[in-house]
Amino acid sequence: MFDLEHIRFTQKIQLINRIPWLPYGLSAAGILLFAVQLVIYAHFQVPVLDEGLYLYKGLLFVSGRYQPFQDYGPLTNQMPFAFLIPGVVQLLFGPGLKVGRYFAVLLSLFMILGIWITSRRLTNPWLAAGAIWVIGIDPAVAKIYSMAVSEGLTACLLVWVMVLTLGEKRQLWQLVLGSILAGLIVMIRINLLPLLPLLCLYILWQNGWKSAAWATFACALTVVISHAFYWPNILRLWAYWLPENLVPFLKAWQPPSGARPFWDPTITLNNRVNSFIEAVRFHFVPVFGAVTTWVLWPQKSSWKSPAHYRMVVYLSVLFFSLTALHAWASLGQNYCVYCFPIYTSFYACLGLLLVVLTITSWQTNLNPWRQILGGLVIIAFFSNVVHLLIDQIMKLPVPRMRSHHFLPGNVKIWQIIGNKFHLEQEALFTIFTLIIPILIVMLGCGIYLLFARLKSSQIKRTSTNTSALARILIFILLVGWFLSPTDWLGNGYHRYDCDGDVIAADELAGKALQKLIPPQSQIYWRGISPVTLLHLPHANIYPAQLNGDYSFNLGGKPDVLLRFGWWNKSLGLEWVKEADYILVAQKYYEGWLRDALKSGDYQEIPLFPDATGSGYSSCLADVYPRIFLNKH
Repeated sequence: MFDLEHIRFTQKIQLINRIPWLPYGLSAAGILLFAVQLVIYAHFQVPVLDEGLYLYKGLLFVSGRYQPFQDYGPLTNQMPFAFLIPGVVQLLFGPGLKVGRYFAVLLSLFMILGIWITSRRLTNPWLAAGAIWVIGIDPAVAKIYSMAVSEGLTACLLVWVMVLTLGEKRQLWQLVLGSILAGLIVMIRINLLPLLPLLCLYILWQNGWKSAAWATFACALTVVISHAFYWPNILRLWAYWLPENLVPFLKAWQPPSGARPFWDPTITLNNRVNSFIEAVRFHFVPVFGAVTTWVLWPQKSSWKSPAHYRMVVYLSVLFFSLTALHAWASLGQNYCVYCFPIYTSFYACLGLLLVVLTITSWQTNLNPWRQILGGLVIIAFFSNVVHLLIDQIMKLPVPRMRSHHFLPGNVKIWQIIGNKFHLEQEALFTIFTLIIPILIVMLGCGIYLLFARLKSSQIKRTSTNTSALARILIFILLVGWFLSPTDWLGNGYHRYDCDGDVIAADELAGKALQKLIPPQSQIYWRGISPVTLLHLPHANIYPAQLNGDYSFNLGGKPDVLLRFGWWNKSLGLEWVKEADYILVAQKYYEGWLRDALKSGDYQEIPLFPDATGSGYSSCLADVYPRIFLNKH
């Protein structure tokens, strides 16, 4: 009976395979779904600091008002093309959030098209369609790539490097063009630097020394020429990232001493774990799929060709290197711990390609060492699931009680337990969201392995048996794929969600600003994102302010700070006094700035005198500025 049902199922699969247009239609539907999500999320996510920095600094740079890494100019905290490319788009099509985000949408569509082309060329149309639907149903991916930040731009270029260079017998012009794009990627984000040596080594391995020589020359020429335009101040960026004992000759370009950054958050172990879990949740198939690929690494006889093997090794090393580097830069530091899920967007496409290239050849009959590795992966996965559950439970509000009587208000569960056992929040969260999940999962796995061992002693094993651990890994991957649109995974990304159309609101606010503030006015800006300033392209600004708290310092000599694009309180007070207009978001209307603006020397001007802005969503309340006129 089982054999008959299996035969019928196989026949149905064969009939579906005989419909040649079906995988292409599914791919087109997946791309359309992704495009619709991109456009929607482009309109309904709050503008963030990085968007304003890339768009507004880019416009300042390409218009010639400032240069990247210029003394006393804006802080150039990324490679120049991260700003110049969005700046050119702004210059060509007009400044504004709409242009920036629609450019991001276009880049994302080119990225998913590149993934389809690569998957189709190296495997088959069905796997290519599967890759499209991995991306198409993940809301987190669409949300991240719909914003005007460098993740979408870098991911698009990285995919097209793979389009041009992956595989054997690639034409020389394709390898050279791919190498130029790789050099351009590094000139957008310095943290993608491992791509260059690994790409050149792969081309050497796959295509020989002649092609590798041309590729290396193309990479080097792109990077060298780009550096030449901004030499020597571009060394400031290298000096920031590279350890001083490793490159002592860069000491002259190190950040100035005597100043203490204002942005120095307190980060707990629980914060770092949560950030890591979010990266896995929001990019589940690429991340968990890459790990599954390594556990179920195909046997030597299963590879389609030596070229196929080289591709997978190259993608594995590159994916692992970039993950380790970005984990160190975010999880290992305090500057931007919760950036790790977004950083993963730079290179998540590599993990997806790893799955597509190997899934039909995975080795499922695991030896003891692979079973141990697979067991550890499963333990880590379920520990994360339990961690997430406990974390949510611990934060649930419950009624306050004392002496068996209810009191007004609520209190979170972790506060009750903490008070009961006299534990601080960090210690409590470490116990309940790290240690307990691991112990629970290890106990569960131990019971499972015990039953599996008892069962295996009763069943004659053959060399064709599929390991239970392999089945579990594949099952988790498939379930994770189907759950990508849920709150458990991709739909749990709500960091910048807004219930109002932010593009329409931005354009409305821009028109109001243009009516209120004359060209060439000197502006003191203290806001959430410099996208506001895109509507005042002829205004004069204090460039060190653009990075907000991230360029604000406690102490330091004003002239030295300004030279590096930094500022402090004394400079801020000086600028408030001399500016014609002060634009300050409600969030920053506090402390010494609020005291200065209440001194009687400033008059507040409503952004919308006719109340046209009264219908703005609450999520935009902190984004758009309050305007003060300096009466002097």
